[in-house]
Amino acid sequence: MRKALLPNSQFNSRKEAVSKLELEKVLYDASESISSKILSSAIPDSKSHGKIDLWELENLLTPILNSVVNGVSSIDYSLAESLSFEIKRRKSSLLDDIVSFLLESLKDAFRDSIEIDYPTPRIIHLRFRKKIENTAFIKKEFSIKVYDILRHLVGK
Repeated sequence: MRKALLPNSQFNSRKEAVSKLELEKVLYDASESISSKILSSAIPDSKSHGKIDLWELENLLTPILNSVVNGVSSIDYSLAESLSFEIKRRKSSLLDDIVSFLLESLKDAFRDSIEIDYPTPRIIHLRFRKKIENTAFIKKEFSIKVYDILRHLVGK
């Protein structure tokens, strides 16, 4: 009979490390997808006006969050159940928190060059006084903030 190459404790720690890496990948991919969906409507490519419709974003983000839960369930079923519960529990405030982080980032980046208007409670209009040329730093910072929110929901 052939002996295992790795002791059980070392095998388990490697398995745990792979699981953590898989979890990080699921969260990272989701944060990239969520941030790009929100930023595509908030920061226009060639226009000086952007619009964030929270109802529309909720409908766009629900499948992404469901895929996160499904991805986590393939790694750790109990963790996925906990995540699903947290998403449902915070559903009303989760999108608001994410959009608030975006608005803070935009205000910090563009200061007086951006006007933010709330014509209705669920729609936000953004008007840029200057042409936006480089948004990579906003995309990166916002994606990291979304990742942090997802990471917090997972609780690990």
